Formats: sequence, C-alpha cells, structure tokens
Amino acid sequence: MLTVRDYSCSKCDTVTEHFVTDIAANLYCECGSVLKMLLSSPPFILDGASGDFPGRHSRWIKEHEAGGKQEPLDG
Repeated sequence: MLTVRDYSCSKCDTVTEHFVTDIAANLYCECGSVLKMLLSSPPFILDGASGDFPGRHSRWIKEHEAGGKQEPLDG
C-alpha cells in the first residue's frame, strides 16, 4: 500500500513528503543525512448526516423536516 508520509531532516531543517510502501525504510535527505518520519494528523471530517457527530445529525433532521413542510394551497 502506497502512503504519503512527512519527513524532516535534522541537519538542514527541511521537511519533505515521500510516497512510501514500507514505513521502516530509511530515506535520505539531499544533504546525505537520514530523514526522520514526522507524525501527521489524519484527515477526517465529522459528517452530521452519518451519525459520527450526533448533535449535528439531530439538527440536520429538524432543519430538513421543517424545510419539507409546505403550506396548503388555497384555490
């Protein structure tokens, strides 16, 4: 599995991204020193419709129920 990881060089203070298949592999900077893998935050979104964020989901239901109600036509 190909993954993008952030790496930093302690010698020249550069931060780079590399596509890697093995996290344990040693990568080298242009200056020749070994790069250190940085911890990055995972990308995620709390989606109100999926139930991952229950307060927002309840609000979404109430908003859409109210939006679907229509007044009867006089005619």
